[in-house]
Amino acid sequence: MTRKHILIYIVISCLAFAACNADTTKSKKQAVVTDSTKQKELIKSEPEIIDSGQVWFKVTVTKNDTPYINYEGTWPLLLSSNNSATLQLAASKKLMSITNMLTVYFHGLPPVGVKPIDISGRDKNNISMVMSQVINGSYDIPILPGEGVFTVTKNTGTVLSGYFNAKAVDAEKNNYKLTGTFLNIEVNNSDYIK
Repeated sequence: MTRKHILIYIVISCLAFAACNADTTKSKKQAVVTDSTKQKELIKSEPEIIDSGQVWFKVTVTKNDTPYINYEGTWPLLLSSNNSATLQLAASKKLMSITNMLTVYFHGLPPVGVKPIDISGRDKNNISMVMSQVINGSYDIPILPGEGVFTVTKNTGTVLSGYFNAKAVDAEKNNYKLTGTFLNIEVNNSDYIK
């Protein structure tokens, strides 16, 4: 072999090695993307809602994977006293009207982070909620989520923001999914409902 042939052989070997290495790197990157995608499917991410300082909430309920209840508003009510707090997200602004309403019960205002949802909410780290549903103008049996997560993204001590994902099953084996978002709800401020 001449020097020219050896040089050509080295160049071709280097190019072949670089091409193989690029394919391996590409495969590794695809594997990382696939694993990351699976994690995102398992962990519910924060809804993509821009917080511009507005007071707002939205509640969505599906029954057996079919849209069931859906409303939003700017009249939330968050009451806190001693070691208890209650968040009400009602479909109607009229305080005493019969309306679809989600009520969430806390042991004090929850800190920023994720809290589990259960039916009793007796554990101070857990949160409970009740969805009062209206059927034919009257309150029906409430929906009581037994599992899920409640995520607080902001707690200034006077203002609360976050979102939730919960599940419930009723006595007739209907499956409910409750999701929602709430932004900048002030503690003990009833101005929104006047």
